[in-house]
Amino acid sequence: MALQPFADEQLNYFKFASIVLNEFPIGLRQTFKSMWDNLIGHRPGYQLWDDSTVVRNLFLAEKGGKTKVSTHLSYEEWDCTALFQATIHARSFATPDSKGYYRTLGELYVRYHKVPPGKFHAYVVSPSGNRAETFALAIDQLRLFRNTLCHSDRSEIDKPTFDQYVKLAKEAFKAVGVKTDPIDATGGLAESDFPTKEVRRLEESLRQETRSYIECLEELRPTVECLEKVRSSVDELIAQGNVIKGKVEDLALLEQKIDDLKQNRNQDHTPDSKPFIPPSSLPSKIPHFTGRQRECEEISSHLTSKGTRIVSLWGSPGFGKTSVATTVGHQLHSGGLPVYFFSMRGLPSKADLTWKLLSFFKRHSSIDQIPQGMSIDDELSLFLSEISDEFVMILDNADDLLESGVPNVREDCIKFLEVIVSQVQNASFLITTRESLEFMDVHFQGHHPVRIRPLDEFFSQSLVGGLLPSATMTDCSKIAKICGNVPLAMKLLCSSISEDNAQPSQFLKELGESTERNVFDLLDKPDYPSNLRLNFLFETSFTRLSLPEKEALVSLSVLSEDFNLSVAAAVLDVKSCIEAKKVLHEFRRKSLLDSSCKPDSFSMHKLLLSFARERGEDEMKETIVNSKARLSAFYVSLFEKLNEQFLKGNSMQAFIDFFEQEQNIIHSLMESCSDPMTCVVAFGVLTKAEVFVDSLFWCEEATIHKIYDYAIKAAQKFGENVFYSQLLVSLAFAQTKEAISNSVLKICKEIGNSSTPHSIGLWNFQRNVNDTLSNVTNNPKVAVKLCKTRISYHKMTLNQRGKVTVEDDPKPNDNLDLNVHQEGLLKNYLDHGYALYRMQNYSGAIQSYQCALDTALGLFGKEHSDTAQSYFSLGVTQNALGDLPSALLSFQRALDIRVRLFGKEHTKTIESSFFLGETQHALGDFSSALQSFQRALDKSVKLFGEEHTKTAESSFFLGETQHALGDFSSALLSHQHALEIKVKLFGEEHTKTAQSYFSLGVTQHALSQFSSALQSKQRALEVRVKIFGEEHLDTVRTYFSLGLTQHALGDFSSALRSHQRSLDIRNLKLFGDEHLDTADSYFSLGVTQHALGDFSSALQSSQLALDIRVKLFGEEHLDVAESYFSLGVTQHALGDFSLALQSKQRALEIRVNHFEEEHPDTAESYFSLGITQHALGDFSLAVQSKQSALKIRDNLIREEHVDTPKSYFSLGKTQHALGDFLSALQSFQHALDIRVELFGEEHLDTAQSYFSLGVTQHALGDFSLALHSHQRALDVRVEHSGEEHSDTAESYFSLGETQHALGDFSSALQSKQRALDIIIKLLGEEHPDTAESYLSLGETQHALGNFSSALQSQQRAFDITIKLFGKEHPDTAESCFSLGVTQHALGDFSSALQSKQRALEIRIKLFGEGHPDTARSYYTLGVTKLALCDFSSAVPSFQRAFNIRVKLFGEGHPDSELSYCSVSVAQRFLGESTSAVR
Repeated sequence: MALQPFADEQLNYFKFASIVLNEFPIGLRQTFKSMWDNLIGHRPGYQLWDDSTVVRNLFLAEKGGKTKVSTHLSYEEWDCTALFQATIHARSFATPDSKGYYRTLGELYVRYHKVPPGKFHAYVVSPSGNRAETFALAIDQLRLFRNTLCHSDRSEIDKPTFDQYVKLAKEAFKAVGVKTDPIDATGGLAESDFPTKEVRRLEESLRQETRSYIECLEELRPTVECLEKVRSSVDELIAQGNVIKGKVEDLALLEQKIDDLKQNRNQDHTPDSKPFIPPSSLPSKIPHFTGRQRECEEISSHLTSKGTRIVSLWGSPGFGKTSVATTVGHQLHSGGLPVYFFSMRGLPSKADLTWKLLSFFKRHSSIDQIPQGMSIDDELSLFLSEISDEFVMILDNADDLLESGVPNVREDCIKFLEVIVSQVQNASFLITTRESLEFMDVHFQGHHPVRIRPLDEFFSQSLVGGLLPSATMTDCSKIAKICGNVPLAMKLLCSSISEDNAQPSQFLKELGESTERNVFDLLDKPDYPSNLRLNFLFETSFTRLSLPEKEALVSLSVLSEDFNLSVAAAVLDVKSCIEAKKVLHEFRRKSLLDSSCKPDSFSMHKLLLSFARERGEDEMKETIVNSKARLSAFYVSLFEKLNEQFLKGNSMQAFIDFFEQEQNIIHSLMESCSDPMTCVVAFGVLTKAEVFVDSLFWCEEATIHKIYDYAIKAAQKFGENVFYSQLLVSLAFAQTKEAISNSVLKICKEIGNSSTPHSIGLWNFQRNVNDTLSNVTNNPKVAVKLCKTRISYHKMTLNQRGKVTVEDDPKPNDNLDLNVHQEGLLKNYLDHGYALYRMQNYSGAIQSYQCALDTALGLFGKEHSDTAQSYFSLGVTQNALGDLPSALLSFQRALDIRVRLFGKEHTKTIESSFFLGETQHALGDFSSALQSFQRALDKSVKLFGEEHTKTAESSFFLGETQHALGDFSSALLSHQHALEIKVKLFGEEHTKTAQSYFSLGVTQHALSQFSSALQSKQRALEVRVKIFGEEHLDTVRTYFSLGLTQHALGDFSSALRSHQRSLDIRNLKLFGDEHLDTADSYFSLGVTQHALGDFSSALQSSQLALDIRVKLFGEEHLDVAESYFSLGVTQHALGDFSLALQSKQRALEIRVNHFEEEHPDTAESYFSLGITQHALGDFSLAVQSKQSALKIRDNLIREEHVDTPKSYFSLGKTQHALGDFLSALQSFQHALDIRVELFGEEHLDTAQSYFSLGVTQHALGDFSLALHSHQRALDVRVEHSGEEHSDTAESYFSLGETQHALGDFSSALQSKQRALDIIIKLLGEEHPDTAESYLSLGETQHALGNFSSALQSQQRAFDITIKLFGKEHPDTAESCFSLGVTQHALGDFSSALQSKQRALEIRIKLFGEGHPDTARSYYTLGVTKLALCDFSSAVPSFQRAFNIRVKLFGEGHPDSELSYCSVSVAQRFLGESTSAVR
């Protein structure tokens, strides 16, 4: 029945109802989510609202574990009543009132804006701009509208009232930031938008909302009644003049206390109840927590010890104190210790802390009554003393309270904690602060402080990698460096990158190109809570400093991150280093500085440095300017002292000291030159230091020009003409002689200064450099600079000897011989090349060595030791560059010269022979390398004896070459020999010893000595991890090789861990995704995952390996073929035979192209391809592929190889599938004969051959031989695998089938029953093999005449098959068919008819009409119809079976004849005698 047309007032009512019932819940949910995210979600241990079970449990915990809100349901299912409870009536969003007591939004704001029934708030936006008040009034406005709807007794609203409702509702929505479009849309609806169905829905929604509202009121009624009684009692007490003792601030607080007492009184509290232990209260675990294991262990050990009651964790803002405290809390909680976490952020007084603790412990207490007059401190002590077990309280951000500025707050809090510690012996405290408690003058007995510092580099990169999975190792390192390894900064920066959906590399590139972005601007998030804003955290620390301290910190910000005491004293403008040290130590105690590893050195974290510098530029500019001036003056003075030191002959130390502060000194010199107040000093220093500057930067003319040009321009600008001329002379001296301009020479002559003193100084300096070169071998950078100085000096001297110079040009000492300079030049070229080689600057090293070679050839000719050394050094560097042919030529020439000069038995000759062998090995010329290493070994033993490093190295590389040649036995002896020597010389834990262990393990693996290989590789790994750590190339290669051996031993789980570790280091730390070693790791990982049966993971790993190899090598590469092959094997295992076929076919094509047909890998590809073709049902092609594999293996390897019987066996399986049982029999017999010869009778592979042979013999009808084969397979499998094994069950099953075929039904019954029992135990009831066993067992029970048991077995098979495969499946049809046969035998012809009819329908649908199984179903259906005397139906069934069988088998087949006879019998029963006779 349709609704009557609406009146306008009714339409307004339904519009209003639609807004309240549909739009209000949506708006309230958005408001609730906004409140949660902004006020709670960003707290440590919490999360933004995502409606998950976790976040709803956090809300429940905030409500004290009790709430009228259905937190077990999605908040999408919360109605208006629940949402009002979750917002304005929720303790979660409570805030302190003027007296510090926490009130809900309703208690704080709605109570004082009460409106009469049926009225609404005149405004919802707070007059004072209080956001919390606005939210409270707006939500309460919606509540009033809901109540109005629920109380309405008429379904009509006039238009003015409706318009007013809409206006007020929109104002409420706008106040909480919810869009009003849906309200406007609903207000514009017409009558047609409210069909009967929609109206009924609104009516039902209204009834439901009203019920919820009434239920809420009913729940509140006892409370209201109780409060009324309390209020009456209080009035009586006041009237009688009684004074209520205690600190009752107002009636609301009294009501709250009495309500709590009432609630506690109603709780059960029996004498036998368990001890009082409130549930632990902790924030959620910190995601991506890493790198703080030491701090956590230290804190936990002290908190659980008897001697420590208070542990303080202190450190700079953002370093992760709260995260560490939270993690420690969870660790202690998991160990059974109750832990209670309280944040002290924003607490202004000790009373607030007391109330916060009291409200928590009181809520969970079982105490019924509190003595009158008890203070809140005593009340808290009472509740704490009730806790029977040891427990820990975490007071986070305690310095917010201790440094709040409230009078006596520090003393009150200290006394408060001391009282609790003394009264509650089982309580321990963990307190987090930015400054140490000692600095804040807070002292406790049994106190242990723990300092937290920035994360180390490894864990910082690990944290960034976890936050940004797409970041490379380089990106992670850069981000960690930008953030100074500060956890909060790294999380904020990673969040910015994620929110921008930017690639880390691109983000960092753009950041590097930006010169204006300050790191604090980058990391600051204005919309984040204050405790998650770095700027806010640093600001709070800065504001606590006194004005002199602020000026001192800003002054220090002009320094670099690391600085010494002297420069700090200079910028602080203090009289002595002692005074400066005092200031710096004060900052260190406040976590603003750290002591550096060098004596009297300090460091300021880069983020603190950036903050202080930014603050100085904004607010203390004069301090910054003065500090920079003092800094420049300090370095100018230092440079002047170094110049004096240099001129006095202590040039080397001056040289080293300068380069330690090079950038600071140059910058300060130029800054001082540009300042008219300091330029004169800087000019004077530079005019005296031209020799020093020239010696420092002889090969960097640009730097010299930069310094002096800047000074010359400044002198000209400021009118300092004398200094201008002197600086020009200094610049002219600093230039090389070829580059001196005529104008500079004229100025020198005009001034009349002689350059001779400078030349003498230069000669002294060069002599000093030559003497000290041998002392800087461990510092190649310094050695390079010194060598350049010497080379320049010798070249200049040699050039001057061959040229006529200007009159005043300085000349070297005439007693110096040219040969001395030439030989010095040769030596310095060699030294220079060696230093560059050590710096891995191989191109530069080759240039130096080539110059050395040219010089040696010019001086000494070809037959000289220095010429040989030049050739040798050149070869070493060419080898390092990968230019192996050139290196081979250089080493050969060096060897030839040394043999002629020194003979064969000389250390230099042995050295040349050894390096020549290394290069020959690298070029793949293993035969020549073998000769070279053998020669080096023989001569080393003769010269040095057995126990010498050269003997060990020669023996080691000899073993490497023997291994490469495939002579593993000889390689094993050589590696063992090298290892024995190295252990004696270096001990076990040495890199060279580890190298020998590793290579020995590789050779043992090649010899199939896997257990020995495992031990050797494990030992190599232990040593390398200890020496290099995890992230080292040698370590990762050892992990990889160890995984190969573990896999070969069948320890796939260990192999998986090794390969995964290898991959993690290679991919994430060393090489990245596109590297050969990474591809190898993915490949081996995939092989092991496949072996473990984790085919999905194996598929991913194999695909990744393939992608990398194709990208690196292209398609036609053997490693690519290997990846295609492995991928195909895994795809096959996953059942994706089509893709497997493509992958294996591609692998075969590549291998045939490389090896042609006759190769083991080609045979392997053919063999595996045949297996997949078999699985696809393409048995003809499978036979061809397997025969190809067998042919290759017969040609390449002897018949008695494990792969040969495998090929025969697999070929037999395919021949059997083709129905070629005779060929299959021959193949299985051949496989069996070889396996018996290889492994003996008692081997699982032999058992497998016996089993398959028996299956084929059974198919051929030779049941006696089949019985023997199955029995033999069963005996071996039981002995090796035990009774309860899938292979054993398989043998029992097939044995039963053959016994059945022989008519030995009793034995068959036992065998099949045993098979079923094993399968059920291994696989459970609902498995295809279980169904097959039930079906086969039923057939034998049927044959024994035990039809009832057979019926049960077949019914069980049918039930399992239906559940697994559904109704339309061949196995379902077979089960249905067998069930019908047994039902027929039991005489239940009607059921039999249904079962057989069902089987027939499935088979026709699956196989069609012309299939043997379809014919069988027609025939047996006719038999049952005949038994039911339904002869007219029986004849067509028999006739159809006959027609199909004649078409399939011909008329002379027994099944055709049987069907023919059955037709005749049925016709005779019908009385069709003529047809029957015919």
